[in-house]
Amino acid sequence: MSATDTTNTREIVDLTFSTLMAKDATGFLALIAEDAVFFDPHYPVQNMKGKAAITEGIAWGLGSMESMGFKVEKYFPGEDGQSAAVEVATSHVLKGGKKLNFPQAFVFEFKTV
Repeated sequence: MSATDTTNTREIVDLTFSTLMAKDATGFLALIAEDAVFFDPHYPVQNMKGKAAITEGIAWGLGSMESMGFKVEKYFPGEDGQSAAVEVATSHVLKGGKKLNFPQAFVFEFKTV
């Protein structure tokens, strides 16, 4: 992900969540670097390194969800302008109708391109 200031980092964070909620794998993957790392304990492979592994993980994640919801509750921009931490209220619906509502935290690191 690229950013040059905290305004841009917030926009990228919001775009990241909006692409996931739209189940737009292509849009999400366009935001990540080839050497990105994605860790999620809810996924079959929890620690995904590199775009290829993340592509597989996102396909699984989006394929198992009827809908995804992320509401940013707290946003903490890094002093370096190249990172952010985010607390979200997650509201997902699995295929089959089971609702999942829980807090999550995300850490973003951005690269200037």
